[in-house]
Amino acid sequence: MTMLSFLNYLTIALLPVYLIKIPFAIGGSLNLLDIFLITSITCNLFFIIKEGYFIKFTKLNTYIKVALFLFIFGYLFSLLVNYNKASFLDSAGMFKSFILLPILFSLTVSFLVFKKKLLIKYLLFSFVFMTTILSIIGFIYFFLDILTFDNRLEIFFNSPNALAMLLGPGILILIFFLNKFNGRFYAFFLILLFFHSFSTIATSSFGCLLSLFILLIIFLFIKLVKIDITKIYLIFIISLLSLSIFLLFLLPITKFLPYSQNIPPSFYSRIVIYDVTRQILLKESFDGVGLGNFQKHYLLQQIYNIPYPQWAVPHPHNNFLLVLVEGGFLAFLGYIMLIFKRPLFKKTPFGILTVFLFFYFIIHGIVDTTIWKNDLAVIFWLFFGLLNFYRQ
Repeated sequence: MTMLSFLNYLTIALLPVYLIKIPFAIGGSLNLLDIFLITSITCNLFFIIKEGYFIKFTKLNTYIKVALFLFIFGYLFSLLVNYNKASFLDSAGMFKSFILLPILFSLTVSFLVFKKKLLIKYLLFSFVFMTTILSIIGFIYFFLDILTFDNRLEIFFNSPNALAMLLGPGILILIFFLNKFNGRFYAFFLILLFFHSFSTIATSSFGCLLSLFILLIIFLFIKLVKIDITKIYLIFIISLLSLSIFLLFLLPITKFLPYSQNIPPSFYSRIVIYDVTRQILLKESFDGVGLGNFQKHYLLQQIYNIPYPQWAVPHPHNNFLLVLVEGGFLAFLGYIMLIFKRPLFKKTPFGILTVFLFFYFIIHGIVDTTIWKNDLAVIFWLFFGLLNFYRQ
């Protein structure tokens, strides 16, 4: 293993280090993951240029180039239109950590995989190494009764859902490993799967568990019908986008449902969140409210709606709605173009697994924001890049 490949695998294995903030002299802060990403991207680009690959590296599909431009430009435009001196550094920091660095990392890593300088297998091993550490810590926290006020496991993350969104893909990868690397490793992967499953269930993340269940149904359907997964890709994405639009129009009616102690409070909270998001979109649909500004606009609007326990939220709990409300129409158009791009890869077992991992982020992204956190943004764009940036 070369130093270059080790650095990239290590960056994946240490994704949660974004929690460690490093003060920055001119204001704001970097985090340790930013430094790992910047180092990896720089070394990857240096290798690509040194080996004479730079022209090939820039030869992305024109459709992908246009979509990426619209997505990135849309967020930059929204950032400038909603310029606020007090919050500009925070917004610029989000742009750097959630968009720019993850996309650049995905581009360079995908190209090195394309050139067989990095292996998807070891990228997945690196990811599972990280989720294994988290799941074991979660197991210990659970029996030490270090839980949230509503008895959910979150360890050192800012919410149980944030932990679940990392463990979910880990479960998918381990199930794949159980099938592919059976024999003497079977018991080892089975033990890891136990820790992952236990900690995931302990988070009580409905979105994560539902996403895993839906993916299981899709897997069984593909096996029984013998259909190519890429043939149902567009139908799948269109269905999820339609569901997101459906939420905006249906929930203004369902918000008048009587409160019931038998239904989780998160159900009612999301009704209000989606309805308030709809109201914000009616005012700010073209240029968006700007990076990280959703909560401010939400609190201004939420006072006119029914109260519920989770009174303040940082995002609209839906990827499609988040991009539209914060990035505006141009970013949303670019995102839709990217999501609707049929995967470009060889139909190998690892390629199929990557599709399912990408599907996980899209499905869970209907009820949570699975791309709007430092570690999750890196993984989302990495899986997307492996499927679409260069033919594997």
